Amino acid sequence: MGLAAKAINMDDTILHHFDDFQGFIGDKPYRGTAEMFFCPGCGYGHWFATGPGGWTWDGDREKPTARPSILQTITKEQGGMRCHLIMTDGQLQFLADSEHSLAGTTVPMEAF
Repeated sequence: MGLAAKAINMDDTILHHFDDFQGFIGDKPYRGTAEMFFCPGCGYGHWFATGPGGWTWDGDREKPTARPSILQTITKEQGGMRCHLIMTDGQLQFLADSEHSLAGTTVPMEAF
């Protein structure tokens, strides 16, 4: 995943906005608007596209809801794990196929 864009509002908020994010949705390249959040399960920032072809997001920056689920595969260089979650009302529900200690739990989103 390339982070070739500069984030706007990189202060202690739950979501960080990118106007020109470059990455992938599944195996398809994506360039456009996106939001990034901290994942306490992996310890990394995860993102979801909010432009055409992206996730449905309610626009709430404090207690966000996004659909469908968010699946992130961390590279082997970063520890090699799968993280799969559902974001609802500012809560992260980690699905059972996540490969970290928070799999099967729900936790509140954190500012970063």
